[in-house]
Amino acid sequence: IIQFWVNTPSQFKMDKAIYIPLQNRHIPGKHFEGQQSQYSVICGEFMELEGPVKAKQDLLILNIDLKPDETVEIEVPEYMNCCIYSLDGQIELNGTSVNDNKSLVHFNNEGTVIKLTASKISRLLLLAGQPINEEVVSYGPFVMNSTTEILTAIKDAQMGKMGILIEEF
Repeated sequence: IIQFWVNTPSQFKMDKAIYIPLQNRHIPGKHFEGQQSQYSVICGEFMELEGPVKAKQDLLILNIDLKPDETVEIEVPEYMNCCIYSLDGQIELNGTSVNDNKSLVHFNNEGTVIKLTASKISRLLLLAGQPINEEVVSYGPFVMNSTTEILTAIKDAQMGKMGILIEEF
């Protein structure tokens, strides 16, 4: 199970939160052209596929399964920041070896093409989005843009405005 928490621009911070449970059968995917390696699109648009998750900002989330000795190139818009999270396997990323499982490689608007080569079966996530460039303040489960907004969120939670958790034992 993988959960994504998406930071939203300040004008959407107080919108009702949504939870979207997905199973593989709900996520469109296909093979990279001429290869056994495949991808599925969770959010955004990639190579004529559109993911089932809709976001308030421009995001791209891909699940990628690479087969040994295959190389794929993924084009990410230059205005997006991007990271690759290696779930398992062994990959070469733009010529640099990433050997550790659970590794995160981050790119800051560094160009448009990411070249991935697997030396063994590898699974990874590509996460990309347009930078929001807003201040971030967090406290416990709350992520807002100012201390005042954090205090308001805590008060709203205490008053039950964010729902009520009923625990059954």
